[in-house]
Amino acid sequence: ASPRPSTSSCGESVAIFGYNSWVPGALILAFVSTSLLAGLWTLLSQIIGTRRALHQLGRPIARPQRLMDVADALGVDVVLIDDPRCFCCCAGVLHPHVIISTEMLSRLDHEELTAVLAHERAHAIRRDPARAAAVRVASRALFYLPLASHLADKALVASELGADSSATRAAGQDALVGALLKV
Repeated sequence: ASPRPSTSSCGESVAIFGYNSWVPGALILAFVSTSLLAGLWTLLSQIIGTRRALHQLGRPIARPQRLMDVADALGVDVVLIDDPRCFCCCAGVLHPHVIISTEMLSRLDHEELTAVLAHERAHAIRRDPARAAAVRVASRALFYLPLASHLADKALVASELGADSSATRAAGQDALVGALLKV
């Protein structure tokens, strides 16, 4: 007679915390709550920091004809800020627009200005400020996954490279490189 296989140890569930324990549910709830709070904290700090930075820039000033010509040719909404710092950025989640400082405007020639505004226009068209905020929130909410932070960094770099590609198509590689060297 052949021995009958024993089924007493195969397929039985083993309760780590007991069969009617609340511990697994509480751990899952705590984990999900922590992720949501980290994401919400990141979103609020991003919004507050951006609003504070934009308010510190001051009020827009009248744009010179040179800036209006390039902005109109590219179809981009540009705001000029009287600021001694050299910067240009795209801001706004629902209606992104380009902000440029008088210092940056004074450093760039026509082709370089076209490259810079085309770069920022690409960010505005693709709504990159909103995408960047979403990527940061997701990365911080998924803090327990090291790959999330790495992918967030890659997404932000890809956004910049895509905008650089648009600038190159609009003004040429020499203009983009010249603008980068001047700032």
